[in-house]
Amino acid sequence: MSFQPAIRARIPFNLSSNNTIDKQTHAYSIWLNALFTPVEFICNTTVNQSVSNEGTTTKTLRSVAELNRWYILRDHAREIFARDIQSIATKINSDIDINHCRINPKSDLNFSARTVNRQALLNFISQYNRIWFRLAMEIIFSINIENYQQMKTSIDQCLIQLHNNNVSLSLNDMNLKKSIFNNNKTASVQIRLTIKNLIIMVIFLERAKLLRLIDNDPCLYNYDSKFKSTKESIDILSQDFISSDTNLLRRLKLAGYEPTYRQTSLDEFNYLLTNNENKLWEDLKDGIRLTRCAQILLSSTNEYVARYDLSTKLKCPVVNLVHKLLNIDQAFELLQTYGHVNLTGMIETSVDFRDSDLDALLRKVLCIISNKDIMNGNKQCTLELLWRIFIVCYLSKQLSPIEKLNQEISILKTNLSKYASCSIEEQLITIDIVPLQKQHINLTSTIHLLIKWVQLICAHYKFWLYDLQESFADGRALLYIISYYLPSLCDYKRDIKHLTTLATCQTRNEHIKFNVELGQQQLINIYERNVKSNFRLLEECIKLFGTFSSDFIKYEYYAKDVPDERCTIIILAMLAHDLIFSNNNNNENDFRHQKLFKELKEKYFNDNESIIDIKNKENSINSSEISISTNTFVKEKRSCQGNFHSKNHLTNGSLY
Repeated sequence: MSFQPAIRARIPFNLSSNNTIDKQTHAYSIWLNALFTPVEFICNTTVNQSVSNEGTTTKTLRSVAELNRWYILRDHAREIFARDIQSIATKINSDIDINHCRINPKSDLNFSARTVNRQALLNFISQYNRIWFRLAMEIIFSINIENYQQMKTSIDQCLIQLHNNNVSLSLNDMNLKKSIFNNNKTASVQIRLTIKNLIIMVIFLERAKLLRLIDNDPCLYNYDSKFKSTKESIDILSQDFISSDTNLLRRLKLAGYEPTYRQTSLDEFNYLLTNNENKLWEDLKDGIRLTRCAQILLSSTNEYVARYDLSTKLKCPVVNLVHKLLNIDQAFELLQTYGHVNLTGMIETSVDFRDSDLDALLRKVLCIISNKDIMNGNKQCTLELLWRIFIVCYLSKQLSPIEKLNQEISILKTNLSKYASCSIEEQLITIDIVPLQKQHINLTSTIHLLIKWVQLICAHYKFWLYDLQESFADGRALLYIISYYLPSLCDYKRDIKHLTTLATCQTRNEHIKFNVELGQQQLINIYERNVKSNFRLLEECIKLFGTFSSDFIKYEYYAKDVPDERCTIIILAMLAHDLIFSNNNNNENDFRHQKLFKELKEKYFNDNESIIDIKNKENSINSSEISISTNTFVKEKRSCQGNFHSKNHLTNGSLY
């Protein structure tokens, strides 16, 4: 049937290879920078999770996603504390207790306002990265810290206990306290509690850092910190707050703890890629960033990788080619052994068996990525390596558990089956989209689920996807995803421009109308203007709710000429993570727009066409704009001609 539902392109697309390389280079540069940039979990706005879906502000949507990530991290940290730190904390609590006094704080300590000891304590705390210290505060004291002002208040109230001057003690403890205070040899119970909590926080932070609990693995200490190791921090703590008759390191060793962590120059290395996209190959040549990328992605699932010490393995600074090869080999070892990334893959290609070089012959049959390819800046091999890292290591981490995506697809299929208008539409729903680009390795099942997910969402709007390139060229497919989950943020009737470079032909009349529009060259500017409007709307939506950069979907980098398949998959994965996997586990905030099903069902049963009314309105508006612009042009042309004739008349009159 020639007029079956389809998407037809109004203008030709540029499918050059340079287009693919440039788009993938831009996408991978943003992705790697996002991996290397620490996340600021603290926001300035307070999030109210009990608000309704329609009343939820756009700032709240992003805040909820960030808070959910933080809550998952905090729950994991509590498990680590109970497993590894609790026994040590119990022994420290016994040693510093006023009944035993095996760890004695200085007797003259005073943490009141405007005292030297208080300032020394605050200076000690300020040496730590505030994200790590916030985690320690919430674990030790079981509190929630929403912003940095609350952190300052929590330090005063919980750690220093500025407002808790009276500590309840038993009768025996009171008598013991009086007798010891008379000798003036010991600190108060309140001071002991503060020092005990501070010591436990130092020990916990070392353990959390060694396990790389926080995504993107930020530095434990600030760049300008006076100490860069746990041993140095304990020495300063002992020097400023512990009595001279106590060997703090020895007491901690007896409690089962020995400091090991040291922040190295590689921890403070600037891993961010330069803004110039042509520098991607240069930045990855030395292997340092590749190894860092592998460590960040794999540390959450493998404790050995989390404990992997880059300073003892990598060569930094890199001074020769041998250092580069050794660094790249370290990255390959992590990716192959612990990430199960396949660096070889069969491809279909024409091979000249008369080639005398056997190694070159094998490399034509097998897409083998070697360390020399990365060192020499081979663009195809570098992009292929980054793609394999993304689909094997990143997707399994971000889209977990994958059962959520399966459940979402089953919901979409159930709702679509209720109002599929004809058998052709049912067939279009069941057809799987196959990527057009040659894949050196088989695509994972997760990618197939992602493609089916977006295909089913767009089918709700009778927007039939047939590939991952041209179907996404006008931005509507991505906007439909946002409109489906966040209708208050993006309304498919009011906000999305439907008259674009892609025509949605649902019926025979629409196919005929499309063929007529092909001959109207004056509409091309309107098509392109509407496409850019859709992508501007996409950018605004991503900025308001997305946890990834809106630079991924800029029109100039993503959709100009034609979108790249792999870039489309990257964007779909990040949208799925934010809209499905970042939601609260309690499902208190379900942003799915259930009214859409009933609304579109009534529309399709009454009229077996796609959103044709909307497009007719846009056509009438655009045709009026064209007629106005044409009339204006004709009037200007006539006025110019009139002025020209009048000038000629005056000139001729002056001559005579």
